[in-house]
Amino acid sequence: MLGPVLFERVPHRLLGRVNALGDSVAGAGVPPGGLIAAAAVASVGPVPVPLVAGAARFLTANLAGPRGEWSEMDRRCGSPAAVPPLEGMCGQKRSKGVAK
Repeated sequence: MLGPVLFERVPHRLLGRVNALGDSVAGAGVPPGGLIAAAAVASVGPVPVPLVAGAARFLTANLAGPRGEWSEMDRRCGSPAAVPPLEGMCGQKRSKGVAK
């Protein structure tokens, strides 16, 4: 879900850096996440932990949608927008990786 947002909002010349940073942060969360999950299962039990984690994931994904930031994605190229289009958006030509 975030991939298309990254390609739309991040300037072309920075895509590699932004994707690498996101991958690094996501990868850094794997070892502590496993330890936290193991501690939760050890203290509460194996049944409630996935139920609570699933409910948290469901609420996080579905409550973020109605927020106002996402309505900005519905704007059309050429229409007045609160935020001007970034490089490479709305059919702008690119030359050597930089938008004109």
